[in-house]
Amino acid sequence: MYRDELRNEVIKAPNDANSRRFIEVEKEIYERLGQHNGLLQYHGSELFWKDNRTAIRLEHAPNGQLYRFLQDRSNDVDRTLQMRWISQLADVLEYVHSRGVVHGDISCHNILLDEHLNAKLIDFAGSSIDGSPLLALYSVRAQPPYPSTPQKDEIFAFGSACYHILMRHVAFHELSDDDVEDRYKQGIFPELKSLGAFGVIIGGCWNGKYNHMDGVIKEMGKQGMFMKLGVLTI
Repeated sequence: MYRDELRNEVIKAPNDANSRRFIEVEKEIYERLGQHNGLLQYHGSELFWKDNRTAIRLEHAPNGQLYRFLQDRSNDVDRTLQMRWISQLADVLEYVHSRGVVHGDISCHNILLDEHLNAKLIDFAGSSIDGSPLLALYSVRAQPPYPSTPQKDEIFAFGSACYHILMRHVAFHELSDDDVEDRYKQGIFPELKSLGAFGVIIGGCWNGKYNHMDGVIKEMGKQGMFMKLGVLTI
């Protein structure tokens, strides 16, 4: 990853010949997706370095990863901002799925914040397009313990990301991955009642209630939790 300060862009290029495939996948997906408020603006591709590896140019998001913002600037996060991020993530996920793409690694590590703190979903290098195999793996806390479809897997991960945004930490943050996996297999998830309507949505994501993201968004709307925002400046 290289910063082009003159153009205020980021150049993403493979570190070696073996990782070329991932950049090629990401290039194909960005060209499929086009422009959306919940994505980094794609500025095209170019050949990079002496061996002509494909690189892509993307918008620079100066406020970095969402998980770090939640960790380092938690006092700046209020419920309105949390609802905005959740709504923006839901909106872009519905759009991505509608274009035949499954991200494959939804988490607050793969969400960047632009200069106005709008959420931008990133890193499609391991994603699936038109049913191709995923090259990425969900973390234990973002993976359902039951067989499901790729989109429902993604919805489960969306629920986990929402929990992280609201609680400022991942589910069962105090436990090891093995312990979390055991709890999930037993159907034991973190307490959600204290999150009110947000907890209802997250519980539905974790329990496999929704087949598609539009179902999640419809229920968020009924609960008064979905904000059709696009890009906001504050």
